[in-house]
Amino acid sequence: MIFLIIITNLWFQSKVDFENYFFSAEYFFNSLTVGVMIILLSTSSRLGIQLMKRGFRYQFSKICFSVCRKKDVEIEKIPLLILGVNSYNFHLKRHYKLEISEPGRILSKFISDSEEQQRNELKSISVAFSKNKGLEPLHYFRKLLKIESTEQFVIETRFINDVKEWLPFAVGIISGIIAITQFILGKILI
Repeated sequence: MIFLIIITNLWFQSKVDFENYFFSAEYFFNSLTVGVMIILLSTSSRLGIQLMKRGFRYQFSKICFSVCRKKDVEIEKIPLLILGVNSYNFHLKRHYKLEISEPGRILSKFISDSEEQQRNELKSISVAFSKNKGLEPLHYFRKLLKIESTEQFVIETRFINDVKEWLPFAVGIISGIIAITQFILGKILI
C-alpha cells in the first residue's frame, strides 16, 4: 500500500494528503493505472520470453492435442485443435522454414470424422508428438489427409509472410514506445 502511494506520488508528482487521499478519485485512478501497468508489463514480458524459447510452440501444440484428447464434447475440442494445428504450423515456419499449405484441411477432416475416428486420430497425434521433437506430426497429418506428395502438403515460407505476421506486433510496440515517451516528456517538461 505504501509502495503504491510512493509510486503514485513520484509518477504524478503531486502532494499527497494522507487524511483524504485514500477516498479520492485521484488515488483510485493512480492505483488502478499503476496496477494495470504492472500487470501488462509482467504479462507481456513473460509471454515474450516464452515465445522466444525454442520449443515453446511445439510444446504448446503438444499440450493442446493432449488436452483436446481428454475433452468429451466436440465443441470444446475444436478451439484446442485449431490452436494446436496453428501453433505447430508456426513452429514449422520458425524452425524449419516450412508451413502446412492448408491447415484448414486438417480441421475439416477432423470435424467430418466420427467420434471413434476422432479419438483414434487424437491418440495418434499425441503419440506422434511424444516420439520426437521434429517432423513426425507433420508426417502423420500428411497420412491423415492421404496425401502422397509432400510438395502438395508443405510449402516453403517466404519473407513477405514473415513480415505480415510480425507487422501488428511491431506497430503495437512502436506506438507504445511513442505513447510512453510522450507521457514522460510531458511530465518532465511541465
